[in-house]
Amino acid sequence: MSDKVVAPSVARALVLLSIPVLAYFSCSAGRKALEIYDLHRQSEQLRAEISALQERHQELQRQIEYLRSDEYVEKVAREELNLVKPGDTTVVVVTRPVSLTASVTSATTAGGERHPSPWEQWWAFLFGR
Repeated sequence: MSDKVVAPSVARALVLLSIPVLAYFSCSAGRKALEIYDLHRQSEQLRAEISALQERHQELQRQIEYLRSDEYVEKVAREELNLVKPGDTTVVVVTRPVSLTASVTSATTAGGERHPSPWEQWWAFLFGR
């Protein structure tokens, strides 16, 4: 009969000892699951960054190809360096320099009649001269 009394106490001791062991393994498994989740999230972020960088790289490659093209060289030569191709007609626009004193002073006609300048007309309109 002593065997029956000892067996329940041994079983109880085994249960009491197994609870901390199970708690430890549960916590360890939980921590590992969180680490795996974080690693997957970081992996997705890195994949997105790699994709964006690859698109940027392709864009820069297209820009390099354009800058090396004859079309771009001709555009720069014509617009920035003012060069022309043989056979092109060059047009030069010449403007007359405007004198600052001529625009401020009032004009007189051949008959000596004085016409107010636009500035004088505005002054009279705004301030009632």
